[in-house]
Amino acid sequence: MVKGLPQKTLLGQDYKVPLSSKVFSSWDFCIRVQEAATIKKHEIRNEFKVELEEGRHFQLMQQQTRAQRVCHLLSYLRVNVLIGLLVVGAISAIFWATKYSQDNKEESLFLLLQYLPPGVIALVNFLGPLLFTFLVQLENYPPNTEVNLTLIWCVVLKLASLGMFFFSLGQTILCIGRDKTSCESYGYNACDYQCWENSVGEELYKLSIFNFLLTAAFAFLVSLPRR
Repeated sequence: MVKGLPQKTLLGQDYKVPLSSKVFSSWDFCIRVQEAATIKKHEIRNEFKVELEEGRHFQLMQQQTRAQRVCHLLSYLRVNVLIGLLVVGAISAIFWATKYSQDNKEESLFLLLQYLPPGVIALVNFLGPLLFTFLVQLENYPPNTEVNLTLIWCVVLKLASLGMFFFSLGQTILCIGRDKTSCESYGYNACDYQCWENSVGEELYKLSIFNFLLTAAFAFLVSLPRR
């Protein structure tokens, strides 16, 4: 383990713990329960898998020619552009769902249409991470890069969907970026309609309900049978 330490006074960010330290010092001797020991074994095994895969990928990258590296960069760019287009399509769907719901307030099916925006948001935030994980795995990234890239795009999707939802509500309720007369049909003119906070609160309440229902459905219909 000592030989694995680099000969420098300070360890930089590029320093990696050698495999020997994981071999000889990973086990927790305070463990007394069989279930905890099994979990610890799985954890150590996964750490070895990640370290060996990272090392294998690093060696392959070192052996590649310049043309092969350029092709890999282009393939990485292709996946990220595709995921970016999916994010743009998702937030566009949220915008048009909110606009359609507000434009058809007088329809007989408005009771169902008013739940259309939170339903689209919940569906986007449920299907988006699954698609991101599938697309990222196609490009044979290193394990750490794969996890980090998926998490970054999931956070971008969730924040962008929520921001677009608030923007579309602001266009309707507060006439942001629109003529005041074009909002009179909604009954939400900010000058006359002083309780616009209630409408925003109602939309957030619907979104919370849909998010709860989707989380419960995923837990009982997906996670529980898989476990």
